[in-house]
Amino acid sequence: MRSLQYRTTMSHDHSESILEEPAMPTSKTFGTRLEGVAYSARPAAYTVVGGQNGTVGALLGPSGMIWLPGGGSLPGESPEQTVIREVREELARKVRLVGKIGVATQFFYASDDARYYEMLAVFFLAEFPDEPNGQGEHRLYWLPLAEAERTFFHESHAWAARQGLDIFEKGPKA
Repeated sequence: MRSLQYRTTMSHDHSESILEEPAMPTSKTFGTRLEGVAYSARPAAYTVVGGQNGTVGALLGPSGMIWLPGGGSLPGESPEQTVIREVREELARKVRLVGKIGVATQFFYASDDARYYEMLAVFFLAEFPDEPNGQGEHRLYWLPLAEAERTFFHESHAWAARQGLDIFEKGPKA
């Protein structure tokens, strides 16, 4: 995988994170907010990691759902802290955040929780700087973009993967 060159700063757990954000991050909305339905707010953060030949890193959950590495934020946690923690838990590895892709709101129903969510997710372009350190909660799969777009549980993940791989292919702006 080609390494992207961005200015970074080292966090307390030695995972690197971005120092600069784009002036106008992209924001999109996916799903439909249903009238008369109570939604639970769910802040979250996810990574798009590009692999070889236009593939994207994805996780298969126990319920058979496919999503990007990342997940829900804990109270008081920044999006960067969320994604670093989630990747460590899910994949037992460090992640280097190299750029912010954008923000998306995703309205969805989670049958496991029998609850409607309004997820506000921040998406980052990222790299894995090293191999896993132990056994994570999930296995990493490298999916071609077209397959990932068809199978992601959240439409916002398909959008972020498209945006992230486009950035990855073009490389950093001079």
